Amino acid sequence: MTATRKDGTRFPVELSISSFQLNGQWYSAGAIRDITERKKMEESLLTASITDPLTGLMNRRGFFNFTEKQIELAKRSKRNLSILFLDINELKKINDNLGHKAGDQALLDITDLLKNTFRSSDIIARIGGDEFTVLIIAPQYPDIEKIINKKIQNRLKIHNEEMKREYNLSVSMGFAHFDPKYPSSIDELLVKADALMYEDKKQKKSGKDTTP
Repeated sequence: MTATRKDGTRFPVELSISSFQLNGQWYSAGAIRDITERKKMEESLLTASITDPLTGLMNRRGFFNFTEKQIELAKRSKRNLSILFLDINELKKINDNLGHKAGDQALLDITDLLKNTFRSSDIIARIGGDEFTVLIIAPQYPDIEKIINKKIQNRLKIHNEEMKREYNLSVSMGFAHFDPKYPSSIDELLVKADALMYEDKKQKKSGKDTTP
C-alpha cells in the first residue's frame, strides 16, 4: 500500500493484520511497516537486470520487454515503428590487436554516437557483444533509413578524424519497419534487420557502397 506522511509526502508500506479471540471477544491487531528501502532495492535489481553494465544502455532482455509493449501500443494506435540493427565492424580485431580496453572504448564511442544521433524517445540497446539495436518510435520521415545512415556515417567520419586512434570505427546496419496494417513480431523484425545488416557488412567487405 501507499501511505501519506504529515507533510503530504507518500511512501510505500506493508500492512499486516491478524485477528484473535480473547475472553470470547474477537480482536484485530495490525502493523504498518515502511518498506521504502526494500522498494529501492527491488527497483535497483530490476534496473540491473535490464541494463548493459558497460554502456548503461538496455540489454537484450530490456529491449525485448520494452519493444513488445511498444508493438502492442503501435497496433492499437496505428503507429509505425522502425528498428535499426547495427554491428561494429572488426571489433574482434580491435580486441585481439589492442586489448579489451580498446574494444570497450570502441563500444562506448558507438554508444555516445547513437545517443547523439537519436531522439530521447527512441530506445537504444546493446543486445550482444558488438551488436546494437535502436527502436525508433513513430519515425517522422519516409526516408528514415537514408537520414539515419547519413548521420551515423558523418559522425563516424568526424570521430575518426578527431580521435586519431590506431583503428577507424565503422559499422554495418540493417533496418526493419513495423506496419500496423500488417503487424510483425519483434523476432520477425530483428531477423529481417539482422539479415540486411549482414548484407551491408558483406557489401562493405567487397568494397561496395550500400548507403540507401
